[in-house]
Amino acid sequence: MPKKNVSFRDGVIIRVVKKHDLIIEFLVKETTKMEKVKNKFAEELGVDKSHLCFIYKDRFIAHDDTAQTLGLHHRDEITVLSLEQAEPGVYDLVGLD
Repeated sequence: MPKKNVSFRDGVIIRVVKKHDLIIEFLVKETTKMEKVKNKFAEELGVDKSHLCFIYKDRFIAHDDTAQTLGLHHRDEITVLSLEQAEPGVYDLVGLD
């Protein structure tokens, strides 16, 4: 099957980064819900997406956000932090430098 030529008119490439050890780039349409990106990233890590927190410009990303609503541009980075249980009912965000 021949590869499809993709132009940036089809969408934007975003980088999803987890503490410098994992970077995955996604080509998404401006109207694609971030839930799809979250699901695919979690699948690549082999973890439940509920254990991950996605942040862009100090803002938590909701499932129904899109590249357009977030103002994402070509090669913008989304940071991913892990939620880890510190004690019963208390969670810490892990992955900050």
